[in-house]
Amino acid sequence: MIGLDLDDLSADGAITKAPCGGEVAGCNPVDRGKQGTKRSVVCDGAGIPLHLISARANDHDSPLSTDPED
Repeated sequence: MIGLDLDDLSADGAITKAPCGGEVAGCNPVDRGKQGTKRSVVCDGAGIPLHLISARANDHDSPLSTDPED
């Protein structure tokens, strides 16, 4: 693919409040058990976002970075 730097990938995540709940809201472990959402993103070497995943705040990070088809 022209323009994508796939040699260096980076992943980052953030836990945010989800006061209205929703399908991907869960018990937030860092905010006294209030509803929260975790957003994880993978970027290429130039900072172009390649993939975004939303999950419950109390989900572990490792399943978010694996391919569900494997």
